[in-house]
Amino acid sequence: MEAAEYERMYAAEDAHWWYAGVHDLVLRFARAEATRCARALKILDAGCGTGRLAQLLQPLGEVDGCDIHVPALELAARRGLPRLHRCDIAEASPGAAAYDLITSIDVLYHLRVRDVSAALQNLRRALRPGGCLLLQVPAFELLRGTHDRAVHTRHRFRRDEVTRLLAQAGFHVGFVSCRLALFFPAMLMWRIASRMWPDTAMAAPPASDVAYALPHPLNQSLLALVKLENRLLAAGMRFPIGTSIFAVART
Repeated sequence: MEAAEYERMYAAEDAHWWYAGVHDLVLRFARAEATRCARALKILDAGCGTGRLAQLLQPLGEVDGCDIHVPALELAARRGLPRLHRCDIAEASPGAAAYDLITSIDVLYHLRVRDVSAALQNLRRALRPGGCLLLQVPAFELLRGTHDRAVHTRHRFRRDEVTRLLAQAGFHVGFVSCRLALFFPAMLMWRIASRMWPDTAMAAPPASDVAYALPHPLNQSLLALVKLENRLLAAGMRFPIGTSIFAVART
């Protein structure tokens, strides 16, 4: 990820509709897991970035955060998170049957993750028997754009591909769906239009989609739409298109 993106992420995570939306979805499934287990959970946010999700998960139990990037961990520490460590999940398991719940939100797409299957196996090893993985990755290569340059995207995924990779890594796949389905047409048109810009635009420093601030009313309206979709996903509805893919799997 471009160095400037960490500061942008840290500044945006609390309120930006995209971050707040995915965090709302993760928390819905995480709370359901805590209810199912009827106890405090041992949780790992694998690829915790600047730490907002790990912070939000703390009421559900003991939360660890790990990331390969030191600048991200330094920003996460500003949030007062007490259990942060550096770990490359593409190379080693972050634990041995240590966690009830692992979240991996937009991590496996990254250039550093050359072997997604190996990374998933490392996450599986870190889960206790019956443990739960909440996974998100970006969807569809036709949506690749400047944002992917900024965040160092190696690969965007298909829904059937995610299902296959999870199963091959030894997970029992419970739920896989695209999300942000309503945003797919607009995102596709934006990506196609951006490819028509002159090649000189590619020489400019790339910036992610969250680099552009939105007026508060628009941000809140978009977040309300995402939360509505989240309720449908949490109820078991699946979408064939979207800008991200969300999955729930167990050991």
